[in-house]
Amino acid sequence: MTKKDQFIKKNNKYIRNDLESALLYYDFIFSGVKMFKLFDSQFSRILTHKVLRIALKAIFLFRVNYFIFTSVRLEGDFIIKINGNGQWPSEVTVFNSDGKLYVKKKVAKRSIFLKEESFYETYKDVNSQIRLPKYNFESNRCNIVTEFVRGKSLDRMLNEGVFSFQDSMKIFESILNDLNAMYGPRNPERLIHGDLSTLNILINKDHDSKKPSFFLIDYSDCFLSVREYDAYVLLKSFLCNFQKIKRDDFIVGSEYKDLFLSKLGIRNDELERVEKIFFGILKKKHPKTYRHLRI
Repeated sequence: MTKKDQFIKKNNKYIRNDLESALLYYDFIFSGVKMFKLFDSQFSRILTHKVLRIALKAIFLFRVNYFIFTSVRLEGDFIIKINGNGQWPSEVTVFNSDGKLYVKKKVAKRSIFLKEESFYETYKDVNSQIRLPKYNFESNRCNIVTEFVRGKSLDRMLNEGVFSFQDSMKIFESILNDLNAMYGPRNPERLIHGDLSTLNILINKDHDSKKPSFFLIDYSDCFLSVREYDAYVLLKSFLCNFQKIKRDDFIVGSEYKDLFLSKLGIRNDELERVEKIFFGILKKKHPKTYRHLRI
């Protein structure tokens, strides 16, 4: 048994509920520390009452320390914390099997994850370079076993300046080709990811291969639509990484229209159809942002 396994067994800790967000959690901790330093410098200006100022500083410091001291970085980007309290509260444990790490989520309602199960079962055996973390749904106990993928999100790598814009477009084209191979012929509607941003693509370099693998994660928003929708959302996400703006705030104007038409390989009317789908979803999920963009 390795030291890592001993640590997990001895401390009986849980990984963050949102497994797909674990890679970003370490950054979140330190962003919290930076926030505290910023607030600390501003407290004396904002608050004049000394007791209230000390109390608020103590509360904020407690929250930051809670995240730091209950979180452990074992190696790489693998992060463990005591409690899972994400979007769907559940107990999440880590175990090792055949040299690979797996995460078991114990959930109250399996129905919450039916979309993820449907997406995985649809594309798990498709011959494509894009990979999906292995899922095993244990219906009797409402347990969901997921392969833990070590790797950085594409969003993080783009923000760190690892790739130039030209290189990022090559990566986009590579992912798009693999995505098209996975989804099959154009035109018919099929089950698509639904939220294919750079945040939901992990880059993992296999030990036995020099070529990195692309993992699609967090496909709980999958739905039936045209496959060009995923390509549209992904290209928007790439551009937003370089423009440093939120994806939902980005509108495909005349300066980017030709880029979208050429990269996605679609006609103008097809682009308008995809945009209509996007704004329909945005209106339902984020009505305030939708109203802001449509004014």
